[in-house]
Amino acid sequence: MSVSRVKELFYDATNSKVSIGSGDDEYLQRKLREAHRLAVSLQDQVWQYIPAYRLSHLLFREAKTESDFTEIMELLEHAEKSDSNYISLNSSLLKFAAMHRLRLLGTDFPTETQSECAESIVRKISTASNQNQH
Repeated sequence: MSVSRVKELFYDATNSKVSIGSGDDEYLQRKLREAHRLAVSLQDQVWQYIPAYRLSHLLFREAKTESDFTEIMELLEHAEKSDSNYISLNSSLLKFAAMHRLRLLGTDFPTETQSECAESIVRKISTASNQNQH
């Protein structure tokens, strides 16, 4: 699959949201799910991950159940692998928030997991800060 098709689906979803206000979330989800499905096989180190991040961000708005947040976490764990520090950092931040919401729902997972995520966020912020100084 080509990066251009993934971009087309992504821009279709994001432009629809902008042009019609809040947008039809089901339509946006369909487009972003398709973009993500196609993007995972790309070799591109940025566009392979952008749809997963954006879809997780969209899903987070309405997430209420453990399974909602589990799907979001899976998408974000994929997006964190991006070579783009921006995508990776923002994915980690949203993942940290998803972990917090899972804890509020009573989901039992190791405290170390959330601590590791926080440490990863600090490293990524430090990397971004060092890159901006050069």
